[in-house]
Amino acid sequence: MDYKEKLRQLKEKKVWEELLSTSLELYKQNNKDRYIIRMIVLACEKLGKVDDAVPFWEILAKGENRPEEFSKKLVDYYKKINKKDAWLKWTKRLLLQVLRKKDFDTLEDLWMQLIDAEPIDKTFAFDIVRKIESLEEKDRAFTLLDLLLLSFEEKKPVPKDVLDIAKRMLEIDGADADLRKRLEDFYRTIYSGCGEIENFLEKAGLRRSENVKDAVVLLERLIDFCPNNYVSHRNWGIGKIHSVDLLFNKIFIDFPTHPKHSINLDMAFNILTPMEKDDFPVIKIEKKDYLISLKKENPAHLIKLMLNKDETITQERAKALLKEIVNDDEWSSFIEKVKKGAKSEGFEIKRKGNKYSFTRAHISKRLSIDSIVSIRNYRDRIEALLSISKENLKPEEKEKWVVSVEEMLENNDVALEKKLQLLLVETEVTGDRKRLSDGFEFLLKDAKDKEKLLLINHLSQRRYKRELLQYIGEKDYEFLGKFFLETSDDWLRGHSQKILEKRSSIKDLKIQVLQNPNKNPLCFLYLAEMVMKGKEKPDLIDKPIILFETVLEFMAKKDENQKIRPRAKVVFLKYGFDMYRWALETSSKEEIKVLLDIIKKEVTVNSEDKKVFERLAETKYHSLKEKTTEEFFFVTREAIKKKQSELAHLLKVDIPANSENIGKAARQGDLSENFDYISAKEKQRRLFDRVNMLKNELAKARPIEEITFVDGEVGIGTCVFLEDIEKREKREILILGPWDSLPHKEVISHTAPLAAKLLGKKVGETFLDTYHKKTYRIVSVEKYLKD
Repeated sequence: MDYKEKLRQLKEKKVWEELLSTSLELYKQNNKDRYIIRMIVLACEKLGKVDDAVPFWEILAKGENRPEEFSKKLVDYYKKINKKDAWLKWTKRLLLQVLRKKDFDTLEDLWMQLIDAEPIDKTFAFDIVRKIESLEEKDRAFTLLDLLLLSFEEKKPVPKDVLDIAKRMLEIDGADADLRKRLEDFYRTIYSGCGEIENFLEKAGLRRSENVKDAVVLLERLIDFCPNNYVSHRNWGIGKIHSVDLLFNKIFIDFPTHPKHSINLDMAFNILTPMEKDDFPVIKIEKKDYLISLKKENPAHLIKLMLNKDETITQERAKALLKEIVNDDEWSSFIEKVKKGAKSEGFEIKRKGNKYSFTRAHISKRLSIDSIVSIRNYRDRIEALLSISKENLKPEEKEKWVVSVEEMLENNDVALEKKLQLLLVETEVTGDRKRLSDGFEFLLKDAKDKEKLLLINHLSQRRYKRELLQYIGEKDYEFLGKFFLETSDDWLRGHSQKILEKRSSIKDLKIQVLQNPNKNPLCFLYLAEMVMKGKEKPDLIDKPIILFETVLEFMAKKDENQKIRPRAKVVFLKYGFDMYRWALETSSKEEIKVLLDIIKKEVTVNSEDKKVFERLAETKYHSLKEKTTEEFFFVTREAIKKKQSELAHLLKVDIPANSENIGKAARQGDLSENFDYISAKEKQRRLFDRVNMLKNELAKARPIEEITFVDGEVGIGTCVFLEDIEKREKREILILGPWDSLPHKEVISHTAPLAAKLLGKKVGETFLDTYHKKTYRIVSVEKYLKD
C-alpha cells in the first residue's frame, strides 16, 4: 500500500496517535514529503501537542503551498509564550506572504501590530513600501508610512528616523503641503539647538520648492554648518563654526591658525567635512581637561572613546589623536595601563613587532563573567550583566552571574528602575517566579502610585512593563483603574483592562470615558478603536455621530505631550469611514447636515476624503445634494459669545455631571425598571441634541459688527426711526440677529418678515406693517452702537 494511502486511512479513522507515530517514522527515514509533514502537524494539533507541531509549522511556513496559514500559527504561538524575537521574525515573514497575495487588510493589521510592539525597522518598512508601490498601490504605501511616522512622533524626544520616513513619503507624494510642513517642523524640533535653523529652513524653502528633494539636500547641508558645530579642513585642521551669513552666502569659522575665516558657502560644501560631537578630535577640543584626567584614572577609556567610530585604531593614529595629552616619553607606561583595563572597556590590544593596534571586541561570556567583579563603575557592571544574560550560560556561569546580580540588587546606589530591570532579567535566566514576586514586594514596599506609574513607563522592554503592571495591579485595583484611564500606552492599557475584567465588569468605567472624552482622551480613543474592531460591544456608544465628531476634534487638539493628535489620526485613518457609515445609519438628516459642515471646516481631513464623505451622505439622504450649502446669518458678537459659553458649559459641566448620574443610576441594578437611569439617559440625549444644534448654529453665525454701514439705508445692524403717516406716532426698531434682544427696545431679527420689508429701503420711503396695519415713513437710519 502506498504510504500516502495508509496515512489517509489513518486520518479518516481519526486514530491520531497512530497517525503521528507512522508519519514521524516516515519522516525519520528522510522522507520529507510535504504530505507527511502535514499529517504530523494535523495529528499534533488534534492531540494538543502544539509544542511538537512548531518545528513542522516552520517547515510548512517556508514552503509554497499556503505558507501564510502556518506563519499565522507561529505568530500566535510565539505571542502566547512571549518569545518576542521569534514573534517578530514570523510576523515580518507573514506580512511579506500576505503582501504577495495582495491581502491588504491583513497586511495593515500586521503592520499595526508591529508598530504597537516596537518601532518597525526602517529598512524593512521601506522594503515593504517599495513592494506595495510596485503593485500600483501608492496611496496605501503612503498611509502605512504615515502610520509609522505617527508612532515615531509620539516619542520624546522625537527621533531622527521621522526625517527619513517623511522624506520617503514625499517621494510618493511630493505635492503634499501638510507633509512638507510636518517635515519642516521635524527639522525645527530635532535641530532646535541650532540658532540658524529658521534661516536655514527659509533658505531651503521646503514648503515652496518645486523639487522637494533638492530642498531637503540643501537644508541638510546647511544644518551641518550650524554655529558651534565643528568642521575639518584638509590643511587647516579642525575649526569651530562661528556664524553663517545667508544674505552674503558666507560661513565664518575659527580655525587654530585662521580665526573667523570666511568661506563662500558653496565652496564650503566642497572643501569642509562636518564633524559630530562624539568624534574624538571634537572631544579633545571641548573636554581636554577631562581627557587628561582619564590618562591618570582610566587610560583604557581614552582608547574606547577613539574606537567610537572605528573598528580598529593603529598605534600611529592613536598617538596622533592623543598628542598634547600623552607625551612620547609616557607612551610605554600608558600602554601598560591600557592593557589592564582593555577587557572591561570592551576592546583588544594586538601587537605586531613593537607596534600595537586597538580593536573593538564583543565581550565573550566567560571573560565577562570572570572579569565582572573587576568593573569598578556599577553602571558599567550592570550593562555587562544585562549584556551577557542573553547568552546561553553554563550552570557554573549562571551561578556566578546570579551572585553578581544579587549584589547589585542590594547596592543602595543603584536606581530602583535598574534594580527592577535586573530582577526581571534574573527571572528570565533562572525561571524563578517566586524570587520575582519576593523581589517586587521588597523593592516596591515604599513606592507611591506616581512612582509606580513612572517605573512601569520607564522600563526598557514591554514584557517587563507587563510583568510589573501585573504584579502591582493584582494587589491594587484602585491603582490599576487609574492606570487604565491615564496611561498613554494602549498596549499596557489593554493588559490593565484584562486584569480588571478578571475581577468584575468595568462597563460603567468605559461608558464614563466614552461619554466624557475630554477627561481621558487617550483612553477614549483606545475604546473607540476597540469598538470599531469589534472587541467591545457597540452598545457602549449611544451616538456614533458623536464618536466620529470627537475623533475629528482630537485630530486638531494640541496637548503638552503631543500624544492625542497622532493617536486620533491613527484611529481616523483606520476606522474613519467605518465610523462615518455607522453614523449615517444611526443619525437623522439634520444631524448629518451638521456633521458635513464640521467636516468641511476640519483642516486635518484632506479634500478627497471630504468629497467621499459628502457623496456617502448624499447616497443616504438624496435631498442633501442640493442643500448641503447653508446660508449664514448675522448676530452681535455679544450674542455669539453667550452661545459659545453655553456650549462650553454643556460640554464641560452639564454632560460630565449627567454622565456621573448615569453611572450612579446604573449601579443601582435592573436598568429596564430603573427610573433614575432612564431619566438620566433621556437627559443625556437632550443635552447632546442641544450641543449639536449649537455647533450647527455657531458654524453659520457671523458678527453683525463686520457689516459695512451705508448712510441713509436700512441694513442689518441698524437702528431705524419710523413715523406713522396717519397719527404721527414715533417708533424705533433695531434690526439685529435671531439671538439678540435688548430690554426696553424693539429688536427684530433680520430673518423676520418685517425686516425683509425694511432692508434696503432708504430715508423718506414708506412701507406697510401688515401686523399692526399701519403705514410708516422712514425718518432716519443710524448704525447700531452698543450702549
